[in-house]
Amino acid sequence: MRWGVTLALLAYAMSQLSADQIAEIAGWKSVALLLASSVVLLTVVGLNTVRWLLVARICRVQMPWRRSFQWTMIGHFFNQIFPSSVGGDVVRGVLAGRGIDDMGGAFSSIALERIVGFVALLALIAVGQPLLIARLHDQSLSYLALGAVLLGLCALAAAFVLARFVGNRRSGRLQAAAHRFAGDARRLMAAPLLTGLALLVSFAMHGSNLVLTAALANQLGADISLLDVLLVVPTIILIASLPISIGGWGVREAALAVGFSALGQPASVAVATSLIIGLANLVSALPGAAAWNWLPPAERGSHAAARTHAHGR
Repeated sequence: MRWGVTLALLAYAMSQLSADQIAEIAGWKSVALLLASSVVLLTVVGLNTVRWLLVARICRVQMPWRRSFQWTMIGHFFNQIFPSSVGGDVVRGVLAGRGIDDMGGAFSSIALERIVGFVALLALIAVGQPLLIARLHDQSLSYLALGAVLLGLCALAAAFVLARFVGNRRSGRLQAAAHRFAGDARRLMAAPLLTGLALLVSFAMHGSNLVLTAALANQLGADISLLDVLLVVPTIILIASLPISIGGWGVREAALAVGFSALGQPASVAVATSLIIGLANLVSALPGAAAWNWLPPAERGSHAAARTHAHGR
């Protein structure tokens, strides 16, 4: 189903491009844009490591920063090649858990680190709501963004309630993990300074993606401001993260085409921009492939089950 959705949406997105535009995407100018975008996205991965270390400190999990960056890069690589957007986090969690001998702390810190980033994304969507409503005559995108925020908040609330409920039941692996997560979540909310820093890092990560999208689109022929990108791209990032396609391909291109069209920008430029960002994600994941290859064979072999489980998801 995911391959079907991905191919169908990619076909729709590619239909927005002319033969000349496809040739332009394959030209040397786009190669330069691709390499520059890859550097930006690699920087975002570095910021992801910083955010993880901040949250891990709150969770009382001690991790060496160099290994943390290595594990984050490996997770980024597997997120690009697995059909699930969380497969790389599973691999990262197993690597970190075995590396620090604290599997529960590793997965709890990763889950909370992702939640911090999710909250920052929801905040950006909420901030853009009044501006989006004032800008668009068609309210469909605005309603979609509002629905995404409400669903996201409900999902967060359900996650914390479920963790609290399961964690209070009888002992077991799942109960222990839920109890650990619930306790770490309380520590996260009781540490405003470190949590605030983690949120700032999250805003820097999302801001880098917004600036990159605006810069690429303008280089490819659009006339779009950073404020315009803020109105639609956070919602598109949220939609693309849904587990309905392979690595967000197709969903990202189609959604950005719709968003750009609503802002009066060419859909073809949106598709070209999204394709370059998608390819840049793959290029920026190559150091993660190298980091995985540099792991001792015994360590790589010990994670075969984790890779199989993540791929299955």
